[in-house]
Amino acid sequence: AGGKRLKTAEIFDIYTGDQVDPGKKSVALKLTFQAIDRTLTDKETTKDFEKIHQTLAHEFGATLR
Repeated sequence: AGGKRLKTAEIFDIYTGDQVDPGKKSVALKLTFQAIDRTLTDKETTKDFEKIHQTLAHEFGATLR
């Protein structure tokens, strides 16, 4: 879902405490976008991020906190 500009995606934290609804967990991701030939614009990375977010929402019911 991240497209060709997404170089890495890492989970760096998983939280299942009091601030998260029962049966759910908070997963923090580190996403690295890169183009070899130029600097990416905010518009490009936002578009790629939105595709990832929509896929996670559709496949896993994920929401942003």
